[in-house]
Amino acid sequence: MALARLHAPSLQSCRRHEASCSLTAPTQWQLPSSCSRQEQRRRSCCRRLQCAAAGAGPGSSAAVPTDAARSELKQQLLQAVSRCNNSRPGDNPIELERHVESLAEQLAATNPTPDAALSPLLLGSWALLFSGRSARLAAAAGMPAAAGPTLQQALQAASDRLYSLFYQYVPVLAGSAVGAQRGPSATNLQILKPGRVDNVVSTRSGPLPLRLCVSGSVETVTPAAGKETTCVAVRFDRFTVEAGSLPRTELSLAWLRPLGYVATIYLDGDTRISVGDKGGLKALQAAAAQQAAMAGYWRSILSSARAFGASRPAALLLGTAAVSAGVWAAQSEWRRQQQRSLQAASGAAEPSPVPHASSSPTATAEAAIADADPRLGAFVPRFVLEAGAGMIPHPAKADRGGEDAYFICDRGYAMGVADGVGGWAEVGVDPGLYSRELMRHAKAATSSCEPGPHCPQHLMEVAYLSTTARGSSTACILCLENDRLHASNLGDSGFMVIRDGELMFMSPQQQHEFNFPYQIGSPDSMSDTPQVAQRFSVEVRQGDIIVAATDGLFDNVYPDEAASLVSASKQERGESAQAAAVTLAQFARMRAADPTHLSPFAYGAQQLGYRYFGGKMDDITVICAYVVPAPQPRSGSPPPPPPAARL
Repeated sequence: MALARLHAPSLQSCRRHEASCSLTAPTQWQLPSSCSRQEQRRRSCCRRLQCAAAGAGPGSSAAVPTDAARSELKQQLLQAVSRCNNSRPGDNPIELERHVESLAEQLAATNPTPDAALSPLLLGSWALLFSGRSARLAAAAGMPAAAGPTLQQALQAASDRLYSLFYQYVPVLAGSAVGAQRGPSATNLQILKPGRVDNVVSTRSGPLPLRLCVSGSVETVTPAAGKETTCVAVRFDRFTVEAGSLPRTELSLAWLRPLGYVATIYLDGDTRISVGDKGGLKALQAAAAQQAAMAGYWRSILSSARAFGASRPAALLLGTAAVSAGVWAAQSEWRRQQQRSLQAASGAAEPSPVPHASSSPTATAEAAIADADPRLGAFVPRFVLEAGAGMIPHPAKADRGGEDAYFICDRGYAMGVADGVGGWAEVGVDPGLYSRELMRHAKAATSSCEPGPHCPQHLMEVAYLSTTARGSSTACILCLENDRLHASNLGDSGFMVIRDGELMFMSPQQQHEFNFPYQIGSPDSMSDTPQVAQRFSVEVRQGDIIVAATDGLFDNVYPDEAASLVSASKQERGESAQAAAVTLAQFARMRAADPTHLSPFAYGAQQLGYRYFGGKMDDITVICAYVVPAPQPRSGSPPPPPPAARL
């Protein structure tokens, strides 16, 4: 039984850059031209499955399926899956699953893709719709039985038993969408890449979001003598658990190497039906197809609204005005409640209902900051940050300085970056005004804030309350307390800790959905608040390198590339933190302008079914900081503050 790597089209042939650098509708790979052997195999397989579905013999003839027939069967399958996953009282779950199995068998008889295991249509992200059992379809696919030494057979049997227990009692861990009433609701995504597969389950267990990922290698298996279905062999080698902002836990399965076989009995551009050697039956839908269905739903709603407006324009106008006024009033009250709680948490005094003529929100917040900590100057650090920054604005925004901002504390212990949301430019507001004012207030607040675990959050909250400009922004603020680096990160900006050329820690991104990050903003922005920021505390050592940056870096440069570049700047060339930051920012700009580079942003977009190639042009702001010993005060003189980190 020969093994071959999973087929994929050449990356060089598909790296066509879109001139507009925008996400377009998802498209599918083109099928290769079928040879006569593939077509004969497809027709023979169709006849065999049709005979099995109709109960006829192999010699019976069947009509060639049409696209309309396939569409009708797919629609019936989706309806049956929906009924099975959302059963009502009195429904017989066994009968519902049998109905899904029957429709899957009928649809498999019309499979338009010969040798589905070798088709590039198989690659990409697939959302699990249904997971059940069908020993009959699994046997018809003719998959090989797992073979190996006695010890390997025993381990495989233990793995199969563990899977069966998961399927029965914890269905979410077995990737089951059936029986949701027995476990937490979850989404299951299978991501197929050349030679690899990631089975990702996202759910919520208690107060924390939970993400489970089982990864493994994929190889195609040529059919044995007398068999017609090409299947794939999957060997799982890694299990990863992520719970909220807790550290990621990774377990190696190399000692077990569980093996399974999967045969795809139906495959087209948006639907896939697979069976496993253990009797599993799975119906999946391309992630892009799910997004297209949701877009169609909203288009139908907008069409209905337009039709109603054409017949009753006055009623539509009054209704829209009433809803807008209600949303504005509710949002204003919600923002006031949030500001009260933030003011209480940060120690800022609530503004008087009738302020004096000389007072302003900024002056009030700064006065509260100045009186917040009477112990200023008591902290004597052992380490400080020797920091420098590099900033390259987007070419179209260079005349107004871009939309990013940053600050570096003069006392050498805090720094931060912010990325203004560019959508405000569409309503005539400069997005950079909010981010620059936010960072200016954060730097001012460092004069009265002692380094500690709550310092970054305090700086973010005070800056948020003090900023009066319209707009919104992401924010990442770091604070060094001896050998601990504390951070508050909100949005898709972030930071990395690098030690001896290796990446030790990288903050995850906060996004509502792809390319839609968390953000804080003015009262009319309907954005998030600092309370939802992720907080971290990371151990650092002398000689470590800390990089804080906006998404202009992370969307174009992979983390290991950034770690190698800044390490080479410091250790090989002996450059300052300022020079290292500029070098990294220039490298990110070069990657952003490269139409053939498979950037992190392009890779993430393609995993969700979007057609995007090349880098992502954006503002780029990078702060590079070296962890160095704090200067020791001379005897007989009061300890001076840490030296300023000048750019």
